[in-house]
Amino acid sequence: MSIRTYKPELKVSAVIPFHNGLSYLHKTLAGLVNQTYPRDLIEAIVVTDAQDPHPPKSIRKRLRLRTITMPFRGFRPATSRNIGIQNAVGDVILSLDFDMICNPRTVEEHLRILHKHQHSATIGHRKFVDATTISVNNVLKNPATLHSLPRIRSVSNTTGGFYDKRFPEFAFFTKHKYPFNCFHGCNVAYFRDDALDVGNWNTEFDGVFGYEDIEFGLRLWENNVKLNYNENAFGYHQENQVVSKDKKTRDMHHNLSKLYDRIPKLRDYREKLQIAMH
Repeated sequence: MSIRTYKPELKVSAVIPFHNGLSYLHKTLAGLVNQTYPRDLIEAIVVTDAQDPHPPKSIRKRLRLRTITMPFRGFRPATSRNIGIQNAVGDVILSLDFDMICNPRTVEEHLRILHKHQHSATIGHRKFVDATTISVNNVLKNPATLHSLPRIRSVSNTTGGFYDKRFPEFAFFTKHKYPFNCFHGCNVAYFRDDALDVGNWNTEFDGVFGYEDIEFGLRLWENNVKLNYNENAFGYHQENQVVSKDKKTRDMHHNLSKLYDRIPKLRDYREKLQIAMH
């Protein structure tokens, strides 16, 4: 069923898994303060297994924020996101990584689509930036400074380039055979009920880095959730070494095999895409 008019009314829970890197997390939380979407409809849930993410008072007094601590049992992004979903009050879940600063319109751009169409999910891209030169106060008081941050080659971008590797796929997204291949958990939004309907994120991918997000997007898509790309719902990825490139490379091979076991045809598509991009 479609919702014909857009009047901001859906509540949003931004779920952010966290293990290490307080300075990055605090800037990410600061980015949620100056959103054009009504602040009283936004909450942030930080799910942590280590450091207390206690942010500065300048954030706490302006952002509805909850912290949930879970035992440390290794790298568990799927479990973290599931805990956030289970505790969320929002109609919509905005999945962010701890190092992803939203541009001021990110939440509104995700929600504008979700207000119009139930059983939909939205995908935003990343801009890889060096954010070491800005502070939390810069993000809070002058979010326009984000636009001038220098682009950087990122260890999170497997092509090694300055730009999000998904751009070639976004160019034909409405006709994409496997749109869930672009579903990266760093910046996506979906209805909480749809997540519950598909059994939430797959914890079999816990323990190592990667691909739990694409597998979750696959199950949403199989459950007739329409995936949408919105070029205006982008975020600024703060380059960091909290998870090293070597670890990401090792882990990704492990979880990628699980993904291909789930949908074997995706292997040929991704291999052909990688050849085309080089």
